[in-house]
Amino acid sequence: MLDARRPLGTAHALDTRGAARQPVRMRSPLALVVGLAVGFGAAAAFFGLRSAPAISPEERPAGLDGVAVPRTPPQAELVTATTEARRATADAPTARDPSTNASVDPRFSPELERYARDGISAAWNRLRSQPIPPATLDAGWQEFRTAVLALPDAIGTRLAESATQVEALANALATADAFTLLECMDRDEVGPFVELVGDGKRFAELFDCKSSVSGEVLDGATVAANRDTPVPDGAELRWGAGVHRVALSNVGGGKKFPRCLALRGAGMDRTLLVWETLGTRDVLERLEISDATIFAGNVVDLRTKPATVVLERVRIVGFDTGAGGSSAFDTEGSAWLVRDSRIEVGYGRHPNYGALFDVRTPALLARFENCVLANLAVPSQQLRDRATLVFESCSFPSTLEPASFFARPPDGVVMNRCTFTLAERDASNQPVVEKRNLDELFPGWKSAAQR
Repeated sequence: MLDARRPLGTAHALDTRGAARQPVRMRSPLALVVGLAVGFGAAAAFFGLRSAPAISPEERPAGLDGVAVPRTPPQAELVTATTEARRATADAPTARDPSTNASVDPRFSPELERYARDGISAAWNRLRSQPIPPATLDAGWQEFRTAVLALPDAIGTRLAESATQVEALANALATADAFTLLECMDRDEVGPFVELVGDGKRFAELFDCKSSVSGEVLDGATVAANRDTPVPDGAELRWGAGVHRVALSNVGGGKKFPRCLALRGAGMDRTLLVWETLGTRDVLERLEISDATIFAGNVVDLRTKPATVVLERVRIVGFDTGAGGSSAFDTEGSAWLVRDSRIEVGYGRHPNYGALFDVRTPALLARFENCVLANLAVPSQQLRDRATLVFESCSFPSTLEPASFFARPPDGVVMNRCTFTLAERDASNQPVVEKRNLDELFPGWKSAAQR
């Protein structure tokens, strides 16, 4: 039986570091253009054209080593550039036979025309037994010219957008702007950020409340009972020892949820918050919960706006309901800092499965320090590319993850000084998780919660 008050002994010790994955390459805008003109790659090589980097080393802001963020220009801009190029070349005569040197457009030399026509003809001949008709070859040459004239605009657009993107990312890192960073991860396909999340002090700066903080301390039970009670940004709600029902989604009359809010109990083994899932359509700049046990179907459902959440000395139970993903945290883009806490499956209606996250975006940054994550899955198979999770000195008793998750963590996942044991399985390979009784920790909690 698991001792809910003490760290659990485990059978396997780990100290593995997930290698930072190279940023996901983005689709090149050249792909669409080259599709318009067969053989353009050879012509580009002939004239020494090369793909430009996202941003030159001289222009690259400090702190972004290893983060390459080229971005595809919008389709509409590329189509516009191609259309303008067609207009520019519509009346420009060209020679059908480049050997006559009859082309009057100085932008296209006879050598380039010959190279393009030869490439188009060679590609045609690979697929067809009959030679390419002259009219078709002329049409291919015109298409090649149109594509070439469209390239400068497309390349310039891509380089400008890349520079803007790199600057935004550098600024987010320099100013500890978690929300811009999460937006870049989701929109621009950058990450993972193993070095950032692996640095506990630096990562904690992302969770500073940037709004004005009132520092006002309010009685949590009073606010939960009277949802019209104004709760200013930066307020702290406190609960004493005992069992308390908590529903905060419409706090402050539902007009505006505080951007920064702290919730504190009297201790993990003294305060039980029977929790209604917290959901808000407002940005949560910092939600901090400490010194309490939370019994909830899931703690937060923040799938409309990004959020940053700090959990310290909390126990999370009850989310293994058998409904949906049975996850403790359902979020959109989010950053998490969890310290000295326990997240445990076994207390809910369906203890055979529970998950830590249900996050359907790559914009996930999470750091767990000295935590017990018992009888649950992360789940690793649902983590998106570029998501970043660091587990520091954590234990995973009876984990639902396979051993390979700990031995060879996926890109963006780091295990430092962690331990684990695998969950027992029945004859049908289903996990066997002991049903736990919350009365062991809070006797009579159900009756107390209904008062």
